[in-house]
Amino acid sequence: MSDFFFLSYWTLWALVALLAYAVLAMMKRLYRISLPASDRGLPVGAPFPLASRAERIAGGEQPPAGFFAIFTAADCHACKQVYPVVEQFSKRHPRHRFELYMLATEEEGEPIMQAHATALTATFVDDLGAYEVPGVPFAYYLAGDGTVLSKGIFHEAAHLEHLIATGKKALRRSA
Repeated sequence: MSDFFFLSYWTLWALVALLAYAVLAMMKRLYRISLPASDRGLPVGAPFPLASRAERIAGGEQPPAGFFAIFTAADCHACKQVYPVVEQFSKRHPRHRFELYMLATEEEGEPIMQAHATALTATFVDDLGAYEVPGVPFAYYLAGDGTVLSKGIFHEAAHLEHLIATGKKALRRSA
């Protein structure tokens, strides 16, 4: 065989390897989780407005691994889809505490809680301004002392896992 054939053969394989690397790099970038509104809300490291409530919920014999403050609204269709996700996630992560804050009156919220979130308790609020929540469903992941570690709009369990991972990174950076 000619030298030209071997040169073109190796060049072709080098191009295939280069293209495979480029495709894998793009896919990795594409599937990297980035939660919407994670740059808005209370700043990371800031105390959660109801820190005493978070500490009361976080209390107990065994200190919690973390604390989720989850915000929903009575008239939000996406929120109704995340209640089962949060409920299953809470069962898989028993060392984490979960508190649900619902933008609703008690009359609006109780039927939703009975239908969708049987294992969760809700605090009904009339304004999300104090929490600086940019949209719902939104979650803050807090340290045991009530400081914000991570945050964002979520829709599935992988997003909540991402909040835990991001929160652990923030905790390591602050230590």
